[in-house]
Amino acid sequence: MTGIVIDASVTLAWCFPDEQTPTSLNVLDRLKTGEQALVPAFWSVEILNTLLLGERKGRIAPEQTKAFSIRFEF
Repeated sequence: MTGIVIDASVTLAWCFPDEQTPTSLNVLDRLKTGEQALVPAFWSVEILNTLLLGERKGRIAPEQTKAFSIRFEF
């Protein structure tokens, strides 16, 4: 099995435009072409926690958290 290992920081950059980098966008493009991703066991908890903190700080709206959660199935 081949694939790329991604952590929460790369994933969250897709949600927070001010954190996007050429590398994070390249990873997203690779996933869109069908490449498989492997993530750490705690990945979904870390993502959801950061999204909720982003809501609390006014960086994103609850609707964005929901859409992001559905898109990445956690």
